[in-house]
Amino acid sequence: MLIKAKRFEEAEKVLAELDKEKGERVAQLSPQARRQFENQLQLMGAQLDLVHNQASKAVSKLRVVLASVGSESSARVTPEALQASTLLASAMGSLGRWEAAGHHWQDIANAIAEASTKQKA
Repeated sequence: MLIKAKRFEEAEKVLAELDKEKGERVAQLSPQARRQFENQLQLMGAQLDLVHNQASKAVSKLRVVLASVGSESSARVTPEALQASTLLASAMGSLGRWEAAGHHWQDIANAIAEASTKQKA
């Protein structure tokens, strides 16, 4: 929310604080909750990297998120995977890598269409 409100300095402080306390927090979480928590930190960091025109750094973080959720069709439509894919497509566009950006946008469209088809069946 801080990033959407363009309160970037506050967001950076919160991210640093959460990252510092990460060890204590993740020890108490289930494996799935741990993955989601770590992915949220990566997504927040990637968003801040994009704000600071550091798309290459953002790409690395976003790829970590996508690798952690897996490639199954049901995993590709989780909120964290969709957010990571959207940010990755945007980052690739920022880097002038239009073909890669296009592939990521297409992957998002395919994942949503596939999930929609499964829901109707």
